[in-house]
Amino acid sequence: MKDREKKCAIKGYNRKGIIGISIILLCIIVGVLLQEPIAQSLEYHDFSDNRSFLSIPNFYNVLSNLPFIIVGFMGLYSLFVSNKITKLDKLKVGYCFLFLGLLLIGFGSGYYHLWPSNQTLVWDRLPMTLAFMALIAIIIAEYFSVDVGKRLLYPLLMIGGASVLYWDYTESNGAGDLRYYILVQFLPLIAIPLILLFMKPAFSYGNRYWWLFLTYILAKLFEHFDTFVFEVLTAISDHIPVPLEDARFRKSERFMIKAHFFIKGHSLKKKCNAEYDLLSLPQGAGLEALYAALLISTIE
Repeated sequence: MKDREKKCAIKGYNRKGIIGISIILLCIIVGVLLQEPIAQSLEYHDFSDNRSFLSIPNFYNVLSNLPFIIVGFMGLYSLFVSNKITKLDKLKVGYCFLFLGLLLIGFGSGYYHLWPSNQTLVWDRLPMTLAFMALIAIIIAEYFSVDVGKRLLYPLLMIGGASVLYWDYTESNGAGDLRYYILVQFLPLIAIPLILLFMKPAFSYGNRYWWLFLTYILAKLFEHFDTFVFEVLTAISDHIPVPLEDARFRKSERFMIKAHFFIKGHSLKKKCNAEYDLLSLPQGAGLEALYAALLISTIE
């Protein structure tokens, strides 16, 4: 591990790549800051899938944050307990902030999706900047210099948090400005692939960052095309025959049918009774069939 850290610290090759990456990022920063302030669109909080379950609003959006908690916990466990994670020892605190950020994203994003608003969105974005900035510092350490990555860690973390607090402050004053948060979120998306292309990693697993990068891009695409994805999945599910949700139909419907049979003097214990068969084996019928049975019995 020490040899790798030394190797990272003395790498002075590919200076043209470093200069090129710096110029590209600087141009992007200037270009974004020259734009007019960008306010947070309230449509951002309007999820396509806003179904509730177990009295939890936006249930599936909230549930989707569970993997962040699992991965964050596993990372912290590997870092401090099992010690099985490959890392630069000098930047252990950076890996800690990365996994802590992922863990907090699960809670912060879950809280936001539970009650979506600009106020709750702050708690979604703060831990995101923690993970983003820690990851950038780690990649700088693994691809450029351990000392540089270590020195940049805390300034990057402060810049990330400040971008969210600044946006929240401007929103509270009626003139929201997302430009700095946009830079914090999307500069890593541009910097990381450039670094992976032009630099050599200290570890053999450097190519795995490509998978991390691609999964994040995929997540952003799903977020952007949220409505389209939901409509497609809904259309697919509508064409899959579901036997009355595995017979878990509402108790009120079952009670209505049973009550009507009882009033008419039917015995639900008589297995020759067609209505009994329908109730005892509801897997073979859809909800429409049960309503039809109730309607026919009422008309008789």
